[in-house]
Amino acid sequence: MSENIRLGPCSVTFGSLEIERTQGGVELTIEPLLKAIKVDQFGQSDYDDRIVGWNVRVKVPLLETDYDTIKGALVYLGEIGTTQTKLADRALGTSMRELADVLTIHPLENAADNLADDVTLYLAAPVNQVTLGYNFENERVLEVEFKAYPKEDADPTEPDAFFCIGNPAAA
Repeated sequence: MSENIRLGPCSVTFGSLEIERTQGGVELTIEPLLKAIKVDQFGQSDYDDRIVGWNVRVKVPLLETDYDTIKGALVYLGEIGTTQTKLADRALGTSMRELADVLTIHPLENAADNLADDVTLYLAAPVNQVTLGYNFENERVLEVEFKAYPKEDADPTEPDAFFCIGNPAAA
C-alpha cells in the first residue's frame, strides 16, 4: 500500500477516557474564521482575508455507551451521590472551558509511539446535544461533538494555540 494512502480507523483519547470503539468514523473539521479586507480601489471585491479565529470540532460516534463512558465523554453532566450515583445536568453558568481536556486522535495503523499523523486538540469539550436510540435492530451509538478552545498558555499573537497535526511536543 502506498505511504500516502491512509486507512481511517483511529482511537480517541479525551482526558483519561480512552475510546477504542467507534462506529461510522471520526470526523475532524478545521475552519479558519476569516475577516474580509476591502480596499476602495478594488470595489466590493475582497482584497485579502485575515484569520480572526478558529472553529475546530471533532465528531466521535461512541459505540460503547456504558455509564463510565458517558460520564467521561459528556463532562457537561455531573455525577451526584457517593454510594449510589447518577449523572445529571450541571448548574447553569458552568464553564465548558473549565471542564475541557486534551483530545487526541491516533490512527490505528500507526504504532503507539508514531505520532506523525495524530491530531491533538489542546483543550476540548463536548458541545452538542446527545440523542441515544433504544431499538431492537441497531447498536446504541452516542455521537459526541467536541469543540476546541485555546490552550491555557496560548499567546494570541503566536500559532499553535488550538490544535496540531503531528507530534504536539515538536518545537
